[in-house]
Amino acid sequence: MEKGIILVVGVSGVGKTTLCQSLASAECGINHLIASRFVGSSQAGNQKALATHIHAAAQFGEGASLVDGHVIVDGNKVPLEAVAELRPRAIVVVTGRPRDILLRLKMDKARKRPAVTENEIDRSQDAEISWAKELARAISIPFVIVDSLDTQGFRSKIFHLFETGSPQGDKGSLNRYSARPDT
Repeated sequence: MEKGIILVVGVSGVGKTTLCQSLASAECGINHLIASRFVGSSQAGNQKALATHIHAAAQFGEGASLVDGHVIVDGNKVPLEAVAELRPRAIVVVTGRPRDILLRLKMDKARKRPAVTENEIDRSQDAEISWAKELARAISIPFVIVDSLDTQGFRSKIFHLFETGSPQGDKGSLNRYSARPDT
């Protein structure tokens, strides 16, 4: 698989890490990098320096890299310059039902996270999607949305993006966000 970075983003608790780890452990040539683990290696709050460290780590590894992170951190948009510094091939947003995300957040005792409501998760998810789409358009890369429960869809889109540099469907155009109905 060709070297490169795909930025995998979404709200906390949506399942980005689970999807990325699952794919990286099952497939040779795919690395999984968690952006927050690089915070100590860059100057605090300097998103461009953080991006430089992540990009260097991705280049050091063999094969393709999935960079698991956020485009909105603590309510602040990650600057376009920082995302461009990563030189991603695509941005993939992982989405899910706010109710499911809230349940996962409550069950996760390993990480300390602020208490949130379903409505806050919904607003945060919409903001993450909107900013990710804007970033992708600004740097002319594909933008894809995948449901957190669609493991096979995530896998096939990631492989397609690394092979062609464009998402499946709609002849390379931006995929539309379609929320799963609340049931």
